[in-house]
Amino acid sequence: DEGVQAAAAEFRGTDDLIVYNVNYFGGRGFDALLQWLRERAGTLDRMVCCVDFLWVLQNFLTAKARTTVVRGAREFIFSHLLSLSDEQLRSVEKTKVEQVVERLEEAELRRNRFQPHSRPFEAFCLSFALKCFRCTVLQKRLQGIDY
Repeated sequence: DEGVQAAAAEFRGTDDLIVYNVNYFGGRGFDALLQWLRERAGTLDRMVCCVDFLWVLQNFLTAKARTTVVRGAREFIFSHLLSLSDEQLRSVEKTKVEQVVERLEEAELRRNRFQPHSRPFEAFCLSFALKCFRCTVLQKRLQGIDY
């Protein structure tokens, strides 16, 4: 897309992917970001990319937009990760799951510093640890113990 390339050239030193995302989703609304995530969430790398994008933009979003987008992304990502089969779980890297959880939690905590938001994150971590522990893949079982 020529407009994205021109914007990236204008902001030298800025990640091209972030400039692309700002232009793509900024023009279509952040509901498009959640829709994109639902349609193309196949890999954890894409989820990490989406969460990193939200994390970068969180300071520029209104409280309402942040609530809607971050909570929507969190709910989808957590349910998606908990629905993975044992075979799909095999390729999931623990560090990337931790990165996604950490970034989403930071974004939610920044949204309202006075309201505790740790409950959904703790519940997810416990559920995901149990899922890994019950997995037929030995490496994932050990990671389930380690969570």
